[in-house]
Amino acid sequence: MSLFPLRIVRREIQPEMERGMLRESKLQHRHGTTRERFGKKPFGYSAILVFLLMMAAGTSRAQVETWTAGGDGLPWDTQASQKEAPVAVDLSDPSMLRVVELSPEGNICGTVQWEYVNRWSSAFMGTGKAYISDNVALKSSSAGLAMVDGDSTTSTGDRFKGYGQTGVTFYFDLGAAYPLNRIRFYTSPSGRADYFPRACEVSISDGETFGNQGDAIYEFLTHTGPEPVVDIRFSFRLIRFVRLRILSPDPFEIAEFEAYGEGLVPKASYLSKFIVFDPPVNFGDLTLHATKLAGAPDDEAFVVLKIRNGSDETPLIYYRKDIETGEETEVSEEEYVALEKPQEKGTILYDTEHWSPWSNPIRVDATGALALPLNFLPGPRAYLQFMLFFESSSTGTIRIDRLSVQYSSALATLALGEIALLGQADPPDGAAVTPSGVSALFTYDVRAHFDTQTLSGFDGIKIETPMQSDPASITLEMGEPLSAVEPDSVRVGPTFLSVYFPSHRVITNEPLRITFETTPVQHTTMFNGWLLDTGGNLSQPILAGNVWDDVRTNSLAVFGFSTEPSLSLDIAPEFITPNGDGFNDRALISYGVTQLAKEDVEVSLRIYDLSGAMVKEVFSGRLAPGIYDATWDGRNGDGELLSPGLYLCQISAETEAKTLRKFERLAVVY
Repeated sequence: MSLFPLRIVRREIQPEMERGMLRESKLQHRHGTTRERFGKKPFGYSAILVFLLMMAAGTSRAQVETWTAGGDGLPWDTQASQKEAPVAVDLSDPSMLRVVELSPEGNICGTVQWEYVNRWSSAFMGTGKAYISDNVALKSSSAGLAMVDGDSTTSTGDRFKGYGQTGVTFYFDLGAAYPLNRIRFYTSPSGRADYFPRACEVSISDGETFGNQGDAIYEFLTHTGPEPVVDIRFSFRLIRFVRLRILSPDPFEIAEFEAYGEGLVPKASYLSKFIVFDPPVNFGDLTLHATKLAGAPDDEAFVVLKIRNGSDETPLIYYRKDIETGEETEVSEEEYVALEKPQEKGTILYDTEHWSPWSNPIRVDATGALALPLNFLPGPRAYLQFMLFFESSSTGTIRIDRLSVQYSSALATLALGEIALLGQADPPDGAAVTPSGVSALFTYDVRAHFDTQTLSGFDGIKIETPMQSDPASITLEMGEPLSAVEPDSVRVGPTFLSVYFPSHRVITNEPLRITFETTPVQHTTMFNGWLLDTGGNLSQPILAGNVWDDVRTNSLAVFGFSTEPSLSLDIAPEFITPNGDGFNDRALISYGVTQLAKEDVEVSLRIYDLSGAMVKEVFSGRLAPGIYDATWDGRNGDGELLSPGLYLCQISAETEAKTLRKFERLAVVY
């Protein structure tokens, strides 16, 4: 099967993503550094202990498993989030996932999950669930929900049987915008024949246009007359919100409110529940099987996939606010929801320490199988979640048949790494900085931590590098203190290097260092790394953190700077009138040289006429990086006022490779 066309932007592992172990609760406070928490084990700790640990770990090696939803795996409906219901997704077939397709006979109100709300505001309605409300105080929601339960024998009952019903308004939120062309409502067949709304106003909204207060802006659809069954037909349009306003004071009841349409819902979404792996695992490839249905062009029918992982049960951090002091205290989600006073509900933050951000969107727009490596996710972690956004045309859609994720046991509890220039373990700014495009030697320190003897350990390191390394310059050191070790093998590719040492498999907290040569070519180069296992387990990401106290970078990033100056030149005003009246007598020239190498360069600032002749040298000399100011009063080098006209101001910088120049125009007028 062919691969999907992918639009995948590589996302580097965030350097500050995770520096510690999974906390037992988001309320705990950590004390001490990672180094203090885990301690150290000497290199060559004990041959007998190493043998026993490897025997204990042997049962967990080479056990790559697969989690699957759809197809012959878990049913799609059982894996959906309960907090954020699927939006316009058809879950009737447990083996596949697709958008809802309306048929003229199908009442959409009978297929969505309804919830009654006492106070209506479309500003607070998220997509997914369907909501019904009215503007009449009510202690029970049963009467309102009876209107959309699909049962014509139930109704609003006696709730609206008194007189004075003018102004009663019902709000219906379908949870998504559906292509509708018919709305119908009627009384109970078993009730009195005259209990029906005598006059109504029906308005609609697509859920895309909102007012200043955040509520949906409605479009008037029609007025209805005194009919037991109101059946409104209109041209197809996308409708999410329906507002039904009673215009008659007479008592009434409504048994059912129904909406009908035809065709594919243009937008739908599915959010999975948290997929839990206990204990935490490393992730391999995500494989998505999809089928393109009907004849929509590729750019009109597609699915967007996003994924994230975490190390605890919620990606959010909740705070309770003290009403008197304004101070906020972290609480659990349950405690936050239970707060009765709205003013006590404080800030809600995304937990970037224990949850990765959502991945960049991956677009699926053809039939076939997509294989997405998940090595950009931090790990090992116990929670995984994905979301799918469907975009369909009027004639076609994409169906998701199956989604699978590879996983295997953690190699270590946590792996930390940091990179530095060889000989610069404690750089002035705390980061490795080197000229871009220039080869340099780097040290890559790694320390894995083991909380349990059941972890299998690792026997290789893979490092993402910007350019092919010289194998002759790659060295391996292990233990504490570090000592040279001959690697069993080394693989060097155009964007990576892998060092294997199965003869010295790491199963304790001993550190290791790989020294290699490469050429950073960008302003920021991420040297992401992974623990490897030749026994068959999946690789494990190395996270940025402190490995050695005397190596101060705590980062996997290397920052580059240009070896060639960048020039800036700004002039204000663009014209001068050097007549001595104190107004625009001279121009202020702001010029600068940035991105210099360590030494300064020769810089000149000159004024030329349009024939190319220099009329004034404003500055000439060597400058360090920075922005400088000068003025020009419209005079030449002899102090004489120049004739009116256009002139050119030029800044130039002499480098070993070439001369750089930049021009700006200015005028002299009288």
